[in-house]
Amino acid sequence: MARGKARPVKRPRADSGETNGRPPAVPVDALTPSLLEHAEVERLRALLASGGAGRLAAGVPPPVQGLCRGTLADPELAALTALHRRICERLEGSLAPWGGVDDQSGRARGYGYFPGTLGEAFFSGASTLSMRELRGAKAAEDREANRRASVMLHGEDLPEECLDAVERVCAQLRPSLPSRYRAVLCRENLVAAQPNLHNGQAYLRPHLDEPLHDGFGIVIVTLAIQGSADIILRAQPWDPVAQREFWFELSPGDAYVLCGEARNTCVHGVLAHEGSEHRASLNLRFGLHSRDPADAWSAWNEVDRHWPQTGMPSA
Repeated sequence: MARGKARPVKRPRADSGETNGRPPAVPVDALTPSLLEHAEVERLRALLASGGAGRLAAGVPPPVQGLCRGTLADPELAALTALHRRICERLEGSLAPWGGVDDQSGRARGYGYFPGTLGEAFFSGASTLSMRELRGAKAAEDREANRRASVMLHGEDLPEECLDAVERVCAQLRPSLPSRYRAVLCRENLVAAQPNLHNGQAYLRPHLDEPLHDGFGIVIVTLAIQGSADIILRAQPWDPVAQREFWFELSPGDAYVLCGEARNTCVHGVLAHEGSEHRASLNLRFGLHSRDPADAWSAWNEVDRHWPQTGMPSA
């Protein structure tokens, strides 16, 4: 089952009777891609306005356990904003299309790696990153684009105290995580800092961060650098009856964490507020999944076993 960013999550047809209390979906085969996205946005806006999606305040329900949130203090926000800027400057002209090489939306991303962290060794293999859906020459092209969009930062490249700020953010957020994931969230386990530029695109379709591909990270921290938005979480998206949608607002300086159920059995998307179409965010990716099913952090046991598919996760 394809779960990547370029393909919509399958939902029941309007005439299926499986709306589960939600506004009916528009038949997908009747729409062009642009109209499909417009229909999805209108559906989401109606869903949020009607109360059909659960607004998340204090605490989280079981379907999204592993979602944690916080607001950064000014020094941490300033340091990580500087880090976002520095990675983009170092990669000027080399940022990769956010949704793979065929993504024409204008969204872009890059990867910054750091000495003394898990990412130091991972950096040498950064060219192996590609979208899960791509094969053959397209996958190779995507890997090369991600290689060009990767940079090792050290010395003068590192904004002052940025890694100390990462450590303080980890200490702030760690107690809110399920116990299994707390040890993962530390400076030494940082694999990469990923700046994202939305470049006028208000809607980012719900997707899963693929652990053995471009969406690596056992624990993923996202920081809003610029612009505000509603974050959408759709639990059990493979089941049109059981799936549920939740949402919360994200403002500049706010951070949220995805791990556990929220990372592994939900898809997440973004709907920017009016005037925030040029959002910028920073993903901090901690820990790496394994391809070995016997490993305690295998992608199979953590993520893939939940999803309808055939066989084990592919390379």
